[in-house]
Amino acid sequence: MTPIEQELGKAVSKAVEQIVAASHAAATQALDAAFGLGGSVPRAASSSRQTTARTQTTRRSSEQIQVLEDSVYQALCGSPGQTMAALAEQVGTTTNDHQAIASAYR
Repeated sequence: MTPIEQELGKAVSKAVEQIVAASHAAATQALDAAFGLGGSVPRAASSSRQTTARTQTTRRSSEQIQVLEDSVYQALCGSPGQTMAALAEQVGTTTNDHQAIASAYR
């Protein structure tokens, strides 16, 4: 190996060691901050989403859920493989109404 190759090899090795050391320090700092061990990692700015008030809804009775369930089931049997949006359109409801059916089984 020529002296230039040896010098270049040492310079590359030193650069790699510095990158590894910096990566290790950053990872250690992030873990310390994540587990509350005193390290500090800059946090992303919190989003400025505005919270909106939810509209008041009424709970459906079990009879209403049963009627909705039956109509969705009949639409599903009539056209298997359709999306929930297509079934909701056939039944005359929204996909949110279908979530009410699903929540009845949870």
